[in-house]
Amino acid sequence: MQNQLIRLTYASTATFKTDIKGGIESEVARILLQSRRNNSRIAVGGVLHYGDGYFFQCLEGDESAVKSTLQRISQDQRHRDVQILLNVQIQRRLFEDWSMKYST
Repeated sequence: MQNQLIRLTYASTATFKTDIKGGIESEVARILLQSRRNNSRIAVGGVLHYGDGYFFQCLEGDESAVKSTLQRISQDQRHRDVQILLNVQIQRRLFEDWSMKYST
């Protein structure tokens, strides 16, 4: 039996400096690469937005997988002040085909 599907959105403050070697884009690219690898393995999908020093992300999937993903994000040194904005049960996913889409 499959656990309940959920959609969870959060916002967090990025901790990396704007003058890092390779620029912000390289740091976000590393986050995306890691997210896509992890998420496809556990069937979590969603979209990530980064702008003005903040992340906004929507995650969808099995409740336990999404909550495990959020726990990893909360412990990631690149995020600070993780605030859950929405946590709802869903019948169907909007981002089923995306392990992690990026929006600027």
